[in-house]
Amino acid sequence: MEKEIPLYIMIYNKIVNRILIGLYPKGYQLDSVQKIHKDHGIGYTSIRRALRMLQQDGFISAQERKRPVVVFDAEDPQGRELRERIFLSRCESHIECCRAMPCVIPGLVAAGAQKSDKCLLDALDTLCSQSPDAFTCRRDLLVFVYTWQAMVIQKADNDLASDLFLQIRGFDDLLFMVLPGEQLLQEEVIATIRRLKYWTELIRRGQLQDLYTLVSICCQQILCDFHHMISPFCKIAAKERIREVDFRWYVRQAPEPLYKKIAFDLLRLAQRDNLRQGACFPSEQILADQYGVSVVTIHSAFTMLNSLGVTQTVNGAGTFLTGEGSCTQETRQYIQEYYESLRILAYCSRAIAFEAASKLNPEQVQQIKQELQRSNCTIGVLLCLLRHFIQAADIAPLQNIYEQLEVRTVFGMYVSEIGTRPSEETLQHCIQQVVNGFALLKPGHEEEFAMEIGQICLSACAQQMEELEHCLQEGSAK
Repeated sequence: MEKEIPLYIMIYNKIVNRILIGLYPKGYQLDSVQKIHKDHGIGYTSIRRALRMLQQDGFISAQERKRPVVVFDAEDPQGRELRERIFLSRCESHIECCRAMPCVIPGLVAAGAQKSDKCLLDALDTLCSQSPDAFTCRRDLLVFVYTWQAMVIQKADNDLASDLFLQIRGFDDLLFMVLPGEQLLQEEVIATIRRLKYWTELIRRGQLQDLYTLVSICCQQILCDFHHMISPFCKIAAKERIREVDFRWYVRQAPEPLYKKIAFDLLRLAQRDNLRQGACFPSEQILADQYGVSVVTIHSAFTMLNSLGVTQTVNGAGTFLTGEGSCTQETRQYIQEYYESLRILAYCSRAIAFEAASKLNPEQVQQIKQELQRSNCTIGVLLCLLRHFIQAADIAPLQNIYEQLEVRTVFGMYVSEIGTRPSEETLQHCIQQVVNGFALLKPGHEEEFAMEIGQICLSACAQQMEELEHCLQEGSAK
């Protein structure tokens, strides 16, 4: 299970991010303590502690029996000072997150572009018709690029992807709030507008591979620029002894009860260990010791899994994996997240493979091939590959994102049973394709290797994504 950040810190980070990027402007009323408790199942103590921190840091005003109100003003001198302090506390995290951008954004854009229509293309044409005079500083130019990307990503109708992209953009908005505005050359503005017009034309022609490559190059350029701009601030933060904040992205910015996280994690481990139908989980006491929680929390996790038909607890015998999930109204939310997570992983696999290609050694490749042979489904092949690639890439935010997407994919797979029982022929063909793909892993051929692996991952997940889409459409019709 991913490293835990206290719930009150997660709530604090979520609200601060949205205040800083303008989603919660001055005067905005936050949800009441009671509503946050009801919507997210979070204890009152964690909510009140987060709100107390927000008030102490000057973001909100909180009065008894009234909803908290945002008082932060970005243009106020005190607001600017607070903004700079928050930025300095996140410098190292910011650099790490920048490193993850080229692995994530191109895939999200490609997933949205695949579902493009005339309405999207017309909107992109309108966006790109702006006059160069509308841009005055570098931040304007970056917002222009991000707006184009956001419009395409939203077309994928993937809430997890849209929420993740919003957080990525929020990091960079904070950077440009702190840095002084840089004057732009007219030629630089014109070149960026031409670039986005060409990207739009590639979508119109259906040349999504070319689009993916160009967006990836753009992200690499932004990464280099950001690293150059942020590095001096890291030295300032160290000199002033500003405490580094343990910050991360969330694929869904909604805190979840601990028992639910454990339920997700139990199925993730079951998938990694290739547990079959009828396999017995360790006892509640053993699991309580492993997770460092009470037996009651483990019991609540199994109660949730039992109610969804994924497991069955037999008194005196233990809890068993049933493998009898189904697509019902009760499981719709988990199936939706399965579909969204699987699409993100599949479409980002090419960039992740490219990031890892130059860092994989022969021993690691051999280990991956051996582990692939133990996979019992094509989704397991995808997860195995990405897990090893991300470990080799050694980018903490990317690892964090993967863990969150992995648990949602596995949980939805067991709950729906979609993708759990491929034919042996299909599974072995997928594994052999990957093994053959590793033959391309040679110095100077990283891009060919990444393209091949990315295509294999998309093909391996295509049937499952089609079944999931059909299942969700049927549920909506009902």
